[in-house]
Amino acid sequence: KLLAAASAVKPSLLDDTLIADTLWQVRQHTTEKKSVPPTFIALLGRIGEDGDWKRIEGWLDDKDDAIKGAAARAWADSDRSLHVLAQRSGDTIVQPIVIAAAERRGTQAETLTSLIENKPKIAQAVEAWQRALIAMSGRVEPLAVANANRRLVELKESPDLREKVLSAAITAVKPDKTPAKNIPAYTSLLLARAESRLAKAEPQAALGDYQRLTTEVKVLPQDARTQIEFGLMRVRLALGDTDVAVTHARNLLTIKGLSTEESMELKKQIGDVFIATTKRSLSAAQLDRAKKLVAGLQGLLNGGLDAQLKKQIDGLLAKIAAAEKKAGEKPPAKVNGN
Repeated sequence: KLLAAASAVKPSLLDDTLIADTLWQVRQHTTEKKSVPPTFIALLGRIGEDGDWKRIEGWLDDKDDAIKGAAARAWADSDRSLHVLAQRSGDTIVQPIVIAAAERRGTQAETLTSLIENKPKIAQAVEAWQRALIAMSGRVEPLAVANANRRLVELKESPDLREKVLSAAITAVKPDKTPAKNIPAYTSLLLARAESRLAKAEPQAALGDYQRLTTEVKVLPQDARTQIEFGLMRVRLALGDTDVAVTHARNLLTIKGLSTEESMELKKQIGDVFIATTKRSLSAAQLDRAKKLVAGLQGLLNGGLDAQLKKQIDGLLAKIAAAEKKAGEKPPAKVNGN
């Protein structure tokens, strides 16, 4: 009766004597009995002390799912670190409990990392998992979200999820009030979101992120400036602004201090982007644009082509010529039945 009465009210409404008496009975029962009623674990979580939490933590690994679940819920409903639960997020009993708790109050980078590494296998649970990642990203340190995004890329998670995770972190940051130590992470967040938006075929939104970087971050390191220039080149190509894209590419090729290997790699990356864009233009029968892209690439590299890149350009020129010939051979369309 005492236990039933105590479990029916908030701990704050119990007097010290009743709490002490209740704790004594619960501890006696859970010590002497092999089977622990889940309601006792819930009650211990509401009024227990540090030593009691050690026992609750032990029950998180219990073979009895009911006991394990009760311990996980007690932990989730407390103000204790969720990392203890997140370490067990691969467990099918603990997983939905820690996901819900993380969405509600998760603030630790370790918890975010553990959740990312243990994605649920059931579609409905995946939705809750995604909500938790997004909610936590607005509360943890910016660097932790930047690292989390890199891991999501490695795991091939969707650009849509990554954009939402990054947006939550970016929204939480006030650039003018951000400590200097967090500026590199903030820069990484905006660069990563621009990349995710390009992957979603949203170049205008990506352009906004690059523009924010150049206006909000006063001092950008060289590698960030290079990424912005490369990103702007891709944005302009996606928007059909070939001449502006060529200008950004030329800026990249004039970066000082690059080694021979770095310079060659940069040329290859620029070539890959221009060639991929040219192929898309050919597929869409945009022959004039395809020719302009190839001409722009040839002008950029100014004869400095390796054998592989030259072969690709020659192949594109042959396809353009064939497409033009085929277009010229088409009979004129009939008008008014003539």
